[in-house]
Amino acid sequence: MSNALRKLLILVIMAVSLTYLVYRGAFTLNLTTTYAVVASMLLLIAEAYGVFCVFLYCVQVWDPSEPPQMPVLEGRTVDVFVPTYNEDVMILRATLEACVRMDYPHRTFLCDDGGTAQRLNDPDPEKARKARERAGELKALCAELGVTYMTREKNEHAKAGNLNSALRVTDGEFLIILDADHVPEPHFITRLIGYFADEKLAYVQTPHAFYNFDSFQSQNDHNARKYWEEGRCFTR
Repeated sequence: MSNALRKLLILVIMAVSLTYLVYRGAFTLNLTTTYAVVASMLLLIAEAYGVFCVFLYCVQVWDPSEPPQMPVLEGRTVDVFVPTYNEDVMILRATLEACVRMDYPHRTFLCDDGGTAQRLNDPDPEKARKARERAGELKALCAELGVTYMTREKNEHAKAGNLNSALRVTDGEFLIILDADHVPEPHFITRLIGYFADEKLAYVQTPHAFYNFDSFQSQNDHNARKYWEEGRCFTR
């Protein structure tokens, strides 16, 4: 769909929605009794909230064009954090391998909240054993890939605490945070770092796509080489 047609449809949707709300408020409210007033107003408020949500959606899809790529900032230091708690080692392997392959000089850190001293010394012997086994596998994986393994003493403040603990001992000018199952493209850093030539820019949030193309949330036309998924309405 072209941008012009999309914007025309959005304007029509907004006009029809507002017209409906005006009509509902002016001509259809039942104000004969206290119960009728309460019921009518609650229904009107619910409908107004629905229209508000539609407006937010329209703002999201008003102009989905990609921002222009900026020249790469050279010579900057970049740290990549992959926080984890109990994800499978094979899932982390795919993510860490992709992190290492990114084509801009950077350091990758695995921030393991499943290997804290608190977890390794759990009062439950079975839990402690599993934690030690997993931590050992992750340390071996990091050594193989050239990733820095990090953990801490206690599991305080969940994921935020995990990241803050890592921030205290790293010094990269730029920070990338990826979930344990996020697999970045090789050009991830070079595609994004140029935007930070603007000193007022604090962060960039990127879109992501799922690799299970047969999901009920997606449409995949192999012949036309077109793929669409519901998540694009949010991430783009």
